[in-house]
Amino acid sequence: MAIPDGLRQISGLINVPKESLMNPVFRVALLAAVASLMPAPLAAEQKNDAGTASKKRDPNQMVCENQEVLGSRLAVKKICMTRSQWAEQRRTDREMVQQSQVSGCGRKVGC
Repeated sequence: MAIPDGLRQISGLINVPKESLMNPVFRVALLAAVASLMPAPLAAEQKNDAGTASKKRDPNQMVCENQEVLGSRLAVKKICMTRSQWAEQRRTDREMVQQSQVSGCGRKVGC
């Protein structure tokens, strides 16, 4: 079985013995690793951007989410707010977390 030129070039870059290239499992793993390093197609990104731009989300649309009740594995609480209210809630939550991370407690007792 001949070793494809692409595999031979890649193996030269990472110092892989030629005997290893004959192993089909190694070949598949090497190709999968190289494929994961390749950038995603730009056409898919442009298609997604066009799709989201055409679907403007109404800030006054009601959106309901099920949130788990703290201390219970089964209980959930359904919370409904508008999209703009959800965005404001996320923004205030993010600010609160950032403020607690920046200010911190230091070595104070009882924080």
